[in-house]
Amino acid sequence: MSEPYNREELEHAARDAMDKQEQAQEQQQEPYVERPKSLRIFAWILFGILMVGIALYYFWIAKGGRL
Repeated sequence: MSEPYNREELEHAARDAMDKQEQAQEQQQEPYVERPKSLRIFAWILFGILMVGIALYYFWIAKGGRL
């Protein structure tokens, strides 16, 4: 089986080549490093401030610009 002649053999050869390429990429990837807990807490605090700001903005619009 030096050269594939039919479609199934071509697909099988292509699949094997893709598998080898994926395995090589997986070996080269660096391990996942989780963000520090303090940074995640800070992000949640900023998200909360943003949501409160948006809620107050819509409240201001609903009141017609008057408090």
